[in-house]
Amino acid sequence: MDSARAHITVSGMFHGMFFRSDIRTKARNLSLKGWIKKSQGGNFEIVAEGDRQAIETLVNYIKNGEFTRVIISMDVKWADFAGEFKGFEIISEDFA
Repeated sequence: MDSARAHITVSGMFHGMFFRSDIRTKARNLSLKGWIKKSQGGNFEIVAEGDRQAIETLVNYIKNGEFTRVIISMDVKWADFAGEFKGFEIISEDFA
């Protein structure tokens, strides 16, 4: 297994919680760990760790799945696996 970490930023016209919930389910099904949150600018940030091929599957799912029509841009930055997460969670935004 080739372990990796990716920080994914997605911008588009989403219906918030549905996108986050769907990505969390897909990530968990792929045995990935990390989180997804909506950032202050309205983009979504995802940090995923696990098997590199599973992360690539998640990236392709976002790019080529049902969200294709609402994505404006997507950026993926690869990093070394850190092993800091126990599961894959939705982080609530707190912009106060």
